[in-house]
This record gives sequence, C-alpha cells and structure tokens, in this order.
Amino acid sequence: MKKNIFVVIIACFLITLSTLFLFNLNNKKLDNKKVKKIINKTIENSKDDITNAKDSYGNDDIIGNITVSGTDIDEYIVKTTDNNYYLNHNLKKEYDIAGAVFMDYRNSVDDKKILIFGHNARKLDTVPFHDLEKYLDESFYRENKYVDLKFNEDTKWLIFSVMIVKKGNNTHMKLEFDDNSWLEHLNYLKSNSIYDTGVDVSFDDRIVVIQTCNYHPENTYILICAKKYK
Repeated sequence: MKKNIFVVIIACFLITLSTLFLFNLNNKKLDNKKVKKIINKTIENSKDDITNAKDSYGNDDIIGNITVSGTDIDEYIVKTTDNNYYLNHNLKKEYDIAGAVFMDYRNSVDDKKILIFGHNARKLDTVPFHDLEKYLDESFYRENKYVDLKFNEDTKWLIFSVMIVKKGNNTHMKLEFDDNSWLEHLNYLKSNSIYDTGVDVSFDDRIVVIQTCNYHPENTYILICAKKYK
C-alpha cells in the first residue's frame, strides 16, 4: 500500500513538473512575441524619426540626425536662415547657451560638401559636441572612424582628417568651388590633419566637415572631416 502511494506521489510530481515546464515555455514564446513587436515598432518609428522629432519639438527646422561612433553624440540637426540663431537656441527654439547642432544655412542635404556646427565647453560635458575632443587622441580615432548622418536616408561617413584651426581662419567653411579649387580644398583638409588617418580623399567624394570649439590650445576649432562611405 505504501509503495502504491509512493508511486502516485512520484507521478503527481512529474505531472506538475511537466506542467510548469510547458507553462514556462509558453511564457517564453509569449515574451519572444512581445519582444518582436517592440523591435518591429521601434523599426517603424525610426523610419519616421525626423518627422516625429519635428512634431515632438514643434520645430520644422529639424532636418536630420548625427551620431558619432565611440561618443555620446546622438543629436538632431537643424537648419535655418543664418548661422547665429542656433548658437543659443535649442530644438524647442528656447534660449539656451548650449545651443543645438546645425547645418550651415548655405547648405542643402545633398551638397558635395556639408558643414555642421555644435558647441563645446571647457568643463561642461553636456554641450552637443564635447566628445569630439576625443579625436585629438589618434588611438581613439583608430577605434572610432565613422560618423552616421540621417537626412533623406541613413548614410555612413569615414573620417579622413582631424584638424585644429585658429579662430578667424575660415578656409574650411568655403562651399563654392571649381574643379581645381575643389581638389586644392580636399588637399588642404587632408594635409593639415594632426595625424595621418591613412584615408585618401578624391575628386568624386562627398564630404562633411564638423566643427566645434577647442581649448587645447585656446581660440581654436576642432574639425572632423569625413567622406561619404556608404
């Protein structure tokens, strides 16, 4: 009799264990479905990210997004009718000394050369382009060579030059070229890099020049120059 009771207990235990296993398996399937839904929703949202940003901030000046590998830089890009307004206004068009990341007002998103600006500060690391200082270290560049830009589509840009220029030297801001001056300009950007990136740039390349203030030394700019990679 005791033996029979023992068998019944073992049987009940196995049934309970099997039920729990199936329950957990089903839950995992449900969790996986939830995860897939979240992922799909995120992908759908990213397709209209710029449109959503315009609505969220109430700002039609938002035209794109920039991210830089190895940094915390993940910023919306704005563009207006001058290069002054977003020096001290944020995405909500509120006065803000940190400003916003903006494209040169002379540019369009499909230009052969694009200029993008954003603030840096000596001690405040919450300004948009503070992390560009990391590129003063060649070893950091070797591990983080790419800039991602999103305008009409997602694009990747390969950094070919890291420059330091004195304030007042605006050669890098030139946007109008003939064939000869374009080649001269590319050579100027490449040859004045603070270290050799080993990345060549040619006549047919599209480029972006990203500018922020530098304090090592004082009264200079850091320029991150990249060519369209894909």
